[in-house]
Amino acid sequence: MKTLLLYNPNSGTGKILKKVKKVEKHFTTKGWQLDTYASKSREDLIDAAYRNAHQYDRYILMGGDGTMSLSMKGIMKSKVRPKVLTIPTGTANDFSYIMGIKRFKIKQTLKLLDHNVTKKTDIYMVNQNYFIYAGAIGKFSEVSYDIRNGAKKRLGHLAYMIRGLKSIPKKVEFDIKIETEDKTYEMKSFLVLLLAGKRVAGFNFKKLNKDIKLNDGKLELIAFKRNSVFSWLKIFYFYFSRGKVFKSDLKMTIKEAKIEVIGNHQWNFDGEVEKNETQHIKVCQEAVEMYVTPKSEKIYY
Repeated sequence: MKTLLLYNPNSGTGKILKKVKKVEKHFTTKGWQLDTYASKSREDLIDAAYRNAHQYDRYILMGGDGTMSLSMKGIMKSKVRPKVLTIPTGTANDFSYIMGIKRFKIKQTLKLLDHNVTKKTDIYMVNQNYFIYAGAIGKFSEVSYDIRNGAKKRLGHLAYMIRGLKSIPKKVEFDIKIETEDKTYEMKSFLVLLLAGKRVAGFNFKKLNKDIKLNDGKLELIAFKRNSVFSWLKIFYFYFSRGKVFKSDLKMTIKEAKIEVIGNHQWNFDGEVEKNETQHIKVCQEAVEMYVTPKSEKIYY
C-alpha cells in the first residue's frame, strides 16, 4: 500500500523530525513504501493533501489538530480519498484522541496499520469549507486561536487555561437564529458549540451524549442561553459535569442547519478563526476512512 506521510515541522515542541524517523524506520523494517512531505504553510498543506490524494492509498498525518484539519480540507476537495492514520504531536490533539490515538504512542499507533481496521468517518461542511471535530462562537471560543505558538510549546495545555482566565471578565452575548430541517430557534446566547465527539479543547465530556457516533451523519449542537449576567457560569457546570447542560439551554443533534449570529463575533472551527457570517452546516456522512483503535471503534462506530 503506497503511503504518504504529511507533517507539520513546527507542530508541538518542533522536535518532530525524530518522530518522522521512527515512522520511516518502521516502514523500512516492514518493507513498505513510504514518502514524506513537510508542509511549508497552511495553504501548502491543504494543496499537498489534495494534489497527492489520487497517487497514494494511505496518508499518515503527523501534527496537531490544525495539521489534521488542514489536511482533511485538502482530502475533501478530492474525489479520490486515501485512508488516513493520525499521529498526534500537538498540544490538545482532540481529533486524534477521539480516534483513540494518543500522543507519545507512536509504536502503538503504527500497529494499527498491521491490523488494517478502518472506519468510514463523518466530515463536516461549513459553507464551502470543512471542519473535522468542533466549531464554536462566543465566550472562550477565541482561546485556541489567540495563543502564540511559543506559549503553547513552553506551557502546553496550561497555556489554554491561562488564556481562558483572561476571557472571564469579558461580557459576551448575541442573538442567534438556528434553522434546521424541522424547526427554527431564536434566542440570546453567549456560547454555541458544534461537537463531533466527546472531547474539545483537551477536555473530555463523557456525559455529552451516550449515543454520539462518528458515522451516523449527525453533529451535536449546544447553544447556551443567556438568562443573566451570570449565565456564563454554566460553562463550569458543563465542564465539571462532563457535558451536561441546563434545561433552558438548547441541545440537539443536527444533520444540516443554518446558523446566524448577530454581532461582532468570530467563529472558531477546529481551533482556527473564521469570520462571522451565516454558517450553513452539513454533515458529509462517512466521507473518509480513518484508522481507529478498538476502544474508539466500540465507542463511536
